[in-house]
Amino acid sequence: MKFPPLLPWKTLSATLPTTLTVTLCLTLCGCGRHTVRNVSEGSLSEQDRTMLQRYETIRGALAQDDFRTAKRQAAEFEKELGSAAPESKPASLNYVASIASAAGIDAQREAFRGWSKLAVERTNGVQGFYVIHCPLPNCGDWVQKDANVDNPFMGKAMHNCGEVQK
Repeated sequence: MKFPPLLPWKTLSATLPTTLTVTLCLTLCGCGRHTVRNVSEGSLSEQDRTMLQRYETIRGALAQDDFRTAKRQAAEFEKELGSAAPESKPASLNYVASIASAAGIDAQREAFRGWSKLAVERTNGVQGFYVIHCPLPNCGDWVQKDANVDNPFMGKAMHNCGEVQK
């Protein structure tokens, strides 16, 4: 196998600062990574608004280590979603069903982590929602209606672990 010749150090050192500057600028501004929608909460579909209301209730229960409330709320929402026409059942149904049937709060939090990815997508650029990030293992991103961090993955042990992203 024949490899291309290496660039001479002079050429590499001349282009490296420009390459690093461009890469840094693209990384900091997020160009190409996100499509920002500047829309109000009212522009969400009725299904998305309902999903996010239930999501917020269950998020709050998990942040308070309240297994029973999270289970009850998820079971009620699962029942509502189950009665919908098959073509209109949201992707969140599987996560909600997992929270409702979970044997423990850790399993609920694992299902909630998947549901949170959907919530982050749905609220991208929508005013009135905050995406919070916790870098700890078994955490991640989630959505809240206010900027006061209330971590559903860590519960009372570290309820304020996280940082507002957008």
